[in-house]
Amino acid sequence: MAISNEHVNAINLVEVDFYGCPQVQGAWKTYRAHLYDETQGDIPGQAWNDKRDNLLARLLYEIGKVLKYNIQAIEIFQGGYAPKGWAYRDAQNTGAVAFLNDLGNASKALPVMVFEPSKPQPQAPPTEQHTAYLGTQP
Repeated sequence: MAISNEHVNAINLVEVDFYGCPQVQGAWKTYRAHLYDETQGDIPGQAWNDKRDNLLARLLYEIGKVLKYNIQAIEIFQGGYAPKGWAYRDAQNTGAVAFLNDLGNASKALPVMVFEPSKPQPQAPPTEQHTAYLGTQP
């Protein structure tokens, strides 16, 4: 599960919305501390992701208890839906942005191949629609 802007905004509201609820506050602090864990570097491993998911399920379970929802933590952990395509899209976007950043910092180069045309390619004559758009007569 990727962490979206909506997720961050919601997590930041837990401290205020559930002020005075020690179980929620404790689960929130544990989850937040894990998110701040920088021992994983820029790309956390599967174990870190699994722990994050477990801690989030625990936080949601504690929130559910306060709101008087009768749902088990395991149901929260196993429930929900996030298309696998989102994770793929996020990984692709992250990779592309990282590559562009590396290009900008001159730590990576963009491979370029130069082709010399073997012979000039004939250009197609302008179409009637093209010349009408340009305001010229065929």
